[in-house]
This record gives sequence, structure tokens and C-alpha cells, in this order.
Amino acid sequence: QEAEKEIRDVTSLMQDISNHLVQQRQAAGEIAQSLEGIAQTSSKDSEAISALLDVSEKGGAQLTEMLNDLAALELRNKVAHLAKSDHMVWRRRLAEMLVGRAKLNPNELADHHSCRLGKWYDAVSDERYKNHPAFKALVAPHAEVHKHGIEAARLFNDGNFDAAVDAIAKIEKPSLEVQRLLDELTTL
Repeated sequence: QEAEKEIRDVTSLMQDISNHLVQQRQAAGEIAQSLEGIAQTSSKDSEAISALLDVSEKGGAQLTEMLNDLAALELRNKVAHLAKSDHMVWRRRLAEMLVGRAKLNPNELADHHSCRLGKWYDAVSDERYKNHPAFKALVAPHAEVHKHGIEAARLFNDGNFDAAVDAIAKIEKPSLEVQRLLDELTTL
């Protein structure tokens, strides 16, 4: 009976996390759309990003707490689920940088080998993953997400707001591809 209760608790936690990830994904999409629009106008439009970040932050603290709980559990495909959330948080932090809510040092930002997903990817020995097309395809878009994010932080810190916005907008396509590939890998 205790095992059944633990399974129900984990299932409930996973459902809550899934719901929050859907909300965060929607917020990230809204942020990306806003960034594309801002890239076409000027740096004076950062208020639009700020308003969207308010929406995104609404569930951010609760999601972070649940993800920390998830990280402590031994679950199948845990890293893939956590990595999906990590990448949404990464995109949100970049948007927060644009409106002055976060300071990011490009020299301190993780490359695609140093984040949770990269460390997992580089250490995988399970042939189910290594031979899966989604796993093999993950490296390129994952590297692009980090490359453009680090570039955005560098440009922003150099005072080139518009170019930083453009760099962040370039993250959208590879980030969606990373999310899609991770979705495939969570089915293994």
C-alpha cells in the first residue's frame, strides 16, 4: 500500500509539473512573439516584454519548487523532463535581461556541454538513447540555443540592445526543436 501511495504521489507531482510546463511553454511562446515584434521596432518597447514576463513569473516559483522535488526522485526520463523546463527558464532569463530584471555575464553562462541536458547527453551510455534519431539530432539545436543566448548576453552587455533582441529571437526555432526531440526521448 505504501508503494501504491508513492506511485500516486509521483503521478500527481508529474501531472502538476506537466501542467506548469504547458503554461511555461505558452508564456515562452508569447515572449518569443513579443521579441520578434520588438526586434522590428526599437529598444523603447521593452515594456511589452516586461508585461509578458509578469505572466511567465506567475507560476515560476511554484514550478521551480516542484522541479526541485522531481530532481530528488529517481524517475525514468527525469533528465529529459527537467531539461525541457531548464530551457524554458533559460529563455525567460534572457528576456528578463532585456528589461533589466536579470544581469547575465556571457563568460559565466553554460555552454551546451555544461548545462544539465549537456552533462546528461555527454554521459549517456544507454543504447536505447544513443541509437535513437532524436538523441542524435539533439546536439545541433541545443548548441544553437546556447550560442545565441550567450551572444545575446554579450551584445546586451556591450550596449547593443537591438542586436541582443535579434539574437534571442534566433533561439526560438532551435529551442522548439530541442523541446520536440526531448518529447520524443521521454517516450523511451
